Amino acid sequence: MIGSLTSNTEGKRLALADVLFKVAAGIVFMLMMNQIIGMVDMIASVIGLAEDDYTLKLAVFHTIFNVAGVIIMVPFVNQLVQLVTNVMPERKIPLAEPKYLNESALELPDTAIEAVRKEASIFMRTLLRLLPMVLVCIVTTYSPTRIWKRL
Repeated sequence: MIGSLTSNTEGKRLALADVLFKVAAGIVFMLMMNQIIGMVDMIASVIGLAEDDYTLKLAVFHTIFNVAGVIIMVPFVNQLVQLVTNVMPERKIPLAEPKYLNESALELPDTAIEAVRKEASIFMRTLLRLLPMVLVCIVTTYSPTRIWKRL
């Protein structure tokens, strides 16, 4: 989950899906806790674990939790994908689209020159804002992803 803080949208969606998966499995397991404990004890005795070997019983419980979680969630994969996609839509970076250059601005030479001048001004302001951050990236190991979030 913490690793998703600096990831792209797909990484954040994956982290959210993982949390939703664990919450759903956790709710089912809390409702069926007595049956699950009985299943863990039965599996532990079948594979020869000591009655007081709680570390390995915890590993058995965790394995059952993960397998049962997958079995529970597989029928709902499409709904889960739709949910996380709606909650976290893809963000577009608007820097790539010109603000003043368009078909109507190019009809007259004076208008076209002014539109190019305005676009160049925006480009220079952006460049001057980015340049110190790029230099920090070069000098240190600062993450470029964190820089984009500041813009």
